[in-house]
Amino acid sequence: MPSRTTSEQINWVAGMKGLHDSVIPGSDPKLTPDLRNVKVRYGRVFGRGGMKKYLAISAAAANPPIIDLLNYPRSGLATNELLRLTLTKLEKLNTGTLAWDDVTGAALSNLNTTRPQWTIIDDTLVFTNEGIDRPRKYTGSGNSAEIASGLAPYAKVIADAEGFLILGDISDDGTFTDITDGQRTLRYSDDWDTTWTACPGDARAVGDIILHLTPGAVTGALVLGRELIAYKEDGIERLVWTPGAVVWKQFLMPTPIGTGAPKTIKLVLEKFHMMLGTDGLIYRITQA
Repeated sequence: MPSRTTSEQINWVAGMKGLHDSVIPGSDPKLTPDLRNVKVRYGRVFGRGGMKKYLAISAAAANPPIIDLLNYPRSGLATNELLRLTLTKLEKLNTGTLAWDDVTGAALSNLNTTRPQWTIIDDTLVFTNEGIDRPRKYTGSGNSAEIASGLAPYAKVIADAEGFLILGDISDDGTFTDITDGQRTLRYSDDWDTTWTACPGDARAVGDIILHLTPGAVTGALVLGRELIAYKEDGIERLVWTPGAVVWKQFLMPTPIGTGAPKTIKLVLEKFHMMLGTDGLIYRITQA
């Protein structure tokens, strides 16, 4: 039941006279040819005026389907960039022309069933197309390119934590049968665009983490607070960075449920994760 009801005169909506379809939200928050979605609550006006997310983006992909949309917040820019992945291309939305600019570089090798994963580290967008190609980076200009000049392993999982880029379910040659326990291994590097080769005594910079607490493959990973949550087919592990000889400590979460749907793993309100479990139920994952 409402606690109060007030009448408010809307002075800032300029009205419809002389407006036409060329007036688009975002060009002027006062101008709208349609009052649908405009609501007044407690004296405040809510609606679509000024919200550029309602711009019509109608340019069709030349090589459908679109298999992912990538939100790329750039340091120092007022607005985020929007990119999309298709079967062979990475394209960036040109907000001036509403066209999609090709920023692929060498063509990608996606399938209709590919489930891309991506993260942002050092103001750079890094993505993997489920291990079909090596991980790539996009810096906001030019074209995408393989990270570390093609020296990084193939990977199906990607994340970042504590300044490290982390790749999971890895393979050096793309077969995903060449590394023992590669399906449950995370490889990390703090100099991720230069080297992925571990050196003796340098485990704090580059190394492997075998998620040994369950036998299943890792399917996704995402930071929650100061922990990296590794999602597997048969469970969930927490990884905590330490300053000691053991760089990452592992803890098994008390659940036999894992996930085979990495695209469902989401951070909510910076407080918890949501994911679709292998039993078809949606779970909330919180810190210990």
